[in-house]
Amino acid sequence: MDLSKLTYADIKVLKKLGHGAQGRTFHILLNNTKEEFAMKKVDYLADEDIKRANEEIEQMKKLKSRFT
Repeated sequence: MDLSKLTYADIKVLKKLGHGAQGRTFHILLNNTKEEFAMKKVDYLADEDIKRANEEIEQMKKLKSRFT
């Protein structure tokens, strides 16, 4: 499954894990595979927000974890 194409119908939010300046993080369950993930919902309010979020995504891609 291409995780970049998920819709809210594809997931079940299990709980809110936290929040910060850029958005909120949730513990989710994929409905079709029953896999669990952490999902960050980012609020894009300005071009600088988009730039910061994209930089964070690039850093997260470098992580080695069963959750990434």
